[in-house]
Amino acid sequence: QGAEPAFLFGLELIICGLEKQLKCESGS
Repeated sequence: QGAEPAFLFGLELIICGLEKQLKCESGS
């Protein structure tokens, strides 16, 4: 269950990097 938040966090970072146009200030 500890890898779930880490996976979501990594995914968010990747999506943020690919879509810089979108405001990604979530948990910065």
